[in-house]
Amino acid sequence: MSKWNLYSEFKNGINTGGNIRYVWLFSIIGIFVLILACINFMNLSTARSEKRAREVGIRKAIGSMRWQIIRQFFAESYVVVLLAFVFALILVASLLPLFSDVAGK
Repeated sequence: MSKWNLYSEFKNGINTGGNIRYVWLFSIIGIFVLILACINFMNLSTARSEKRAREVGIRKAIGSMRWQIIRQFFAESYVVVLLAFVFALILVASLLPLFSDVAGK
């Protein structure tokens, strides 16, 4: 009985599979998209760091400590990730009714 939620397709009283395939499929797709997003973020950060080398040099010349520069870069990364997360939540909330109609839920 504990598997009825994921293995819920029964024909003639026999379990013939069901929603677990969709769970695995969407999990694999989600992990793949997450890996692509991480690679993209690292590539964009690396490209941006080349342009910011002058800023780091100037900040070091005026007396900034290493931990201050590191803290600034981490803070900027966190702000970008937070904004992307908020944008994703808004996008999901606005497209959920459309997805429910397409999925027939």
